[in-house]
Amino acid sequence: MRFLVLALLGMAIAIRASFFAISVTHLPITHDESVMFLQAKWLHNGSHPAGAFPWLMAATPYEAPIESYLMALYYPLLPHTAFGARIQGFIFGLLVVLASLAIYRKMDRLRTVWPGLLLFLFPSAYFMELQIGSMPHTNSILLWCCAAALLFVIASDSSGRRRYLCLGGAGFFAGFAFSDQMMTLSFVMALLFAVCVGRNRRDTLPSLGAFLPGLLVGLMPFLIGYFKYPGAHAAVAGISIKQAQHMWRALFSDTLPGALGIAPKLNPDFHHSYSIGPAWLSPVFGYFYAALLLIAIGLCTYCLVKRVISEKWPRLELNEVFVAASLAALVMFAFSVRSQAISQRYLLLLVWCFPFLLG
Repeated sequence: MRFLVLALLGMAIAIRASFFAISVTHLPITHDESVMFLQAKWLHNGSHPAGAFPWLMAATPYEAPIESYLMALYYPLLPHTAFGARIQGFIFGLLVVLASLAIYRKMDRLRTVWPGLLLFLFPSAYFMELQIGSMPHTNSILLWCCAAALLFVIASDSSGRRRYLCLGGAGFFAGFAFSDQMMTLSFVMALLFAVCVGRNRRDTLPSLGAFLPGLLVGLMPFLIGYFKYPGAHAAVAGISIKQAQHMWRALFSDTLPGALGIAPKLNPDFHHSYSIGPAWLSPVFGYFYAALLLIAIGLCTYCLVKRVISEKWPRLELNEVFVAASLAALVMFAFSVRSQAISQRYLLLLVWCFPFLLG
């Protein structure tokens, strides 16, 4: 079994490497990648044109330039090409694969969770494009931060100082993920609830006492940008009930199926799609996902009620975090004023969670 997993992992890495090779040889650097690269240069040289430390990404004033912070550490080693702009995202994309495999091992035996494992190793083409191809600069790091936060929560299943250090690490990576992209709020909320309820009633306050300081440190890039530049995040932070009324149908008939690999966009936020089947396939697949999520919610609710009866406390299991994060991601997408039918990249976190629902 171990040899088979290693062979599949090697194939998965090879496919991602081929996506990356095609990306850096055929796709020009995007606007966001150029800005990220320039900010890394300014940070490394200590001479930002604005004369102040960049707490927000230039021309995208609702994101902290986390990628630029990291890239500035080794900027002189990078060529001024698409390879130099994307290699960091590619490396973090591989780290996401390894971290997700570690999460699968903690969920159950690999013999049991193999459907989800295969789907993650060989995901939708759109997921691969977002994570490795044309826009990898933010997507890979935010997924890695989410995976790292979850691994720290898993490692906190111990006692004493190690537990609280791990919970602090989980909080830091959860906050860092939100500072990178606000779309991770659904995952951060699910993780925060899991930590809040802890293992029992007496564990709640100590767990929060360890998690929240780490979360606050991870949120510092976002909080400083939020208070230093009031209104910068208004373009993406609003919600609209009227928007939700129009988005639900498009969400399941077009946006979600495309993000999961059925008729994905040629490029993020483009109108043109790949056509891999009849027109009815997309809505059928979208409502299949909805049914699958409802079944998962029902099963998790049943198990949670049994756990509350037997343990007298609503402790969450690992798979229930992914179910809660998926449901929250759908609701947030539908109500966000930023969402459009073509905004499949805003469902990246939901696509990452999908294989874990099957596992």
